[in-house]
Amino acid sequence: PARECARKAGLKRKKQCFQKRIGFTAYCAESWGYNALNTRRECLGACLADYGFFNLLLGRYPGPNVDETGQLRPCLQCDEDISGAGFKYSAGRTRRNSGLQSAIKRPGSEIFTVDHSAYFQ
Repeated sequence: PARECARKAGLKRKKQCFQKRIGFTAYCAESWGYNALNTRRECLGACLADYGFFNLLLGRYPGPNVDETGQLRPCLQCDEDISGAGFKYSAGRTRRNSGLQSAIKRPGSEIFTVDHSAYFQ
């Protein structure tokens, strides 16, 4: 769902999608929207070379997110390097430091252990 929202044209449409499709607050949706805009602006070349024009156009991301050594694909690595710090600053939390798995396979050492059941007692 996040990739679907990130592909929307313009910040307003991205934010609306993040709010309606995923349930993010306005502030969280804005953080994700700006992250998507920055990644598109800064990493489009790397992503085109990595996935190909038609795959990006159609929202297809073939193959695993990491190679056999655990290295991120070039497009994802660009996002991590270029947009990662700004996103972490604005969002305050990431899936990894919140103990949540994502579609990107990460080493266990990068996923912080959080007991989420404590929030629901």
